[in-house]
Amino acid sequence: MSSAPESALRGVLGIDLGTSHTALGWAPLGAEEAPRPVPIPQWVAGRRRDSLPLLPSVLYAPLSGELPPGEAGLP
Repeated sequence: MSSAPESALRGVLGIDLGTSHTALGWAPLGAEEAPRPVPIPQWVAGRRRDSLPLLPSVLYAPLSGELPPGEAGLP
Protein backbone atom coordinates (compact mmCIF):
# COMPACT_ATOMS: atom_id res chain seq x y z
CA MET A 1 0.00 0.00 0.00
CA SER A 2 1.25 3.47 -0.81
CA SER A 3 2.29 5.79 2.01
CA ALA A 4 1.12 8.82 -0.01
CA PRO A 5 -1.99 10.56 1.29
CA GLU A 6 -5.13 9.58 -0.61
CA SER A 7 -5.54 13.15 -1.88
CA ALA A 8 -2.23 12.79 -3.78
CA LEU A 9 -3.55 9.91 -5.89
CA ARG A 10 -4.59 11.20 -9.31
CA GLY A 11 -5.21 8.16 -11.46
CA VAL A 12 -4.92 4.48 -12.19
CA LEU A 13 -2.38 2.88 -14.52
CA GLY A 14 -3.19 -0.49 -16.03
CA ILE A 15 -0.52 -2.80 -17.48
CA ASP A 16 -1.32 -5.69 -19.81
CA LEU A 17 1.66 -8.03 -20.22
CA GLY A 18 0.21 -10.09 -23.05
CA THR A 19 1.76 -13.01 -24.89
CA SER A 20 2.23 -11.06 -28.13
CA HIS A 21 2.04 -7.40 -26.98
CA THR A 22 2.33 -5.16 -23.91
CA ALA A 23 -0.05 -2.23 -23.42
CA LEU A 24 -0.52 0.56 -20.87
CA GLY A 25 -3.70 2.47 -20.07
CA TRP A 26 -4.37 5.38 -17.73
CA ALA A 27 -7.55 6.88 -16.26
CA PRO A 28 -8.06 9.64 -13.68
CA LEU A 29 -9.54 8.55 -10.34
CA GLY A 30 -13.25 9.17 -9.93
CA ALA A 31 -13.79 9.98 -13.59
CA GLU A 32 -16.37 8.12 -15.59
CA GLU A 33 -14.31 8.14 -18.75
CA ALA A 34 -12.72 5.19 -20.50
CA PRO A 35 -9.02 4.53 -19.86
CA ARG A 36 -6.70 6.16 -22.40
CA PRO A 37 -3.81 4.25 -23.98
CA VAL A 38 -0.32 5.37 -22.94
CA PRO A 39 2.09 5.45 -25.93
CA ILE A 40 5.23 3.34 -25.39
CA PRO A 41 8.53 4.60 -26.96
CA GLN A 42 10.10 1.90 -29.16
CA TRP A 43 12.13 1.12 -32.26
CA VAL A 44 10.04 0.65 -35.42
CA ALA A 45 11.13 -0.01 -39.02
CA GLY A 46 14.91 -0.18 -38.57
CA ARG A 47 16.38 3.12 -37.36
CA ARG A 48 13.07 4.89 -36.75
CA ARG A 49 11.69 5.43 -33.24
CA ASP A 50 8.05 6.05 -32.43
CA SER A 51 5.60 5.93 -29.52
CA LEU A 52 2.83 3.40 -30.13
CA PRO A 53 0.00 2.00 -27.96
CA LEU A 54 1.25 -1.61 -28.28
CA LEU A 55 4.79 -2.86 -27.67
CA PRO A 56 5.49 -6.21 -29.39
CA SER A 57 6.70 -8.90 -26.99
CA VAL A 58 9.80 -9.73 -29.04
CA LEU A 59 13.52 -9.07 -28.80
CA TYR A 60 15.23 -7.37 -31.73
CA ALA A 61 18.99 -7.92 -31.79
CA PRO A 62 20.58 -5.78 -34.53
CA LEU A 63 23.53 -7.19 -36.42
CA SER A 64 26.95 -5.65 -35.87
CA GLY A 65 27.13 -2.43 -37.91
CA GLU A 66 23.38 -2.33 -38.61
CA LEU A 67 22.89 0.77 -36.42
CA PRO A 68 25.25 3.74 -36.07
CA PRO A 69 27.33 3.85 -32.86
CA GLY A 70 25.22 5.05 -29.92
CA GLU A 71 21.90 4.42 -31.70
CA ALA A 72 21.13 1.03 -30.15
CA GLY A 73 20.01 2.54 -26.82
CA LEU A 74 16.40 2.59 -25.76
CA PRO A 75 14.32 5.57 -26.89
